[in-house]
Amino acid sequence: MKTPVAPWFGRLVSEELSRLYLLRLEYSPSNDTFPAVVEVWVDLLWNSRSWVESLDSKRLRVGFNQLLLSQRTWPKPADLIQSMPDRPPVMALPAPELTPEQKQKNLVRIAELIARLGQPSRRKKDDKSAQA
Repeated sequence: MKTPVAPWFGRLVSEELSRLYLLRLEYSPSNDTFPAVVEVWVDLLWNSRSWVESLDSKRLRVGFNQLLLSQRTWPKPADLIQSMPDRPPVMALPAPELTPEQKQKNLVRIAELIARLGQPSRRKKDDKSAQA
């Protein structure tokens, strides 16, 4: 299901495509088709992933700047996606504080698991032959 395009996104993609258009790259759209090309780019990009202005507006601009510097022919939306930097990593939450009782319970469980590793398998002989 398509979601309505956020105004910031449509404006940003339109502005950046206009900058690319001014370079008159090989295979650039004609004047009369350029508005439709912008519409297709906005629609394809918007519906290809989840965009968040605070996380993605700078990334989009960096990606378009890379295209401006490197493209000799009119790019595809996939070229923009590939030229964008990754989102910054999400800060991890701190590990929860364990009570002394929880720590002791975890140590006992680890000891039980280690002890079980040294024991022979509890499988029946029939189970082993069925797997072979």
